[in-house]
Amino acid sequence: MNCAGFAGSHDWRIPTLAEAMSLIEPCLNEKGLYLHPCFSTEQPFIFVDARRKPTGYWFVDYRQGKVYWSSGSVPGGFARLCRRLV
Repeated sequence: MNCAGFAGSHDWRIPTLAEAMSLIEPCLNEKGLYLHPCFSTEQPFIFVDARRKPTGYWFVDYRQGKVYWSSGSVPGGFARLCRRLV
């Protein structure tokens, strides 16, 4: 994304836990997620830039509207990149 300059930007990154949690909506949407319906259902959870020591990663689950962690050995996962707007 950054090398290609997606959308004319080179500062894409994985969101912080706070940024990913800020997308959680108080009620389920018609797609069954605690997330604004403008977002795809193809990524029902996303990993964030925070690590859980000694091994593992934090992620936000929009199906449950909660934060969880996963061991580093679990295959698969999603990311929803973000960037800072100036």
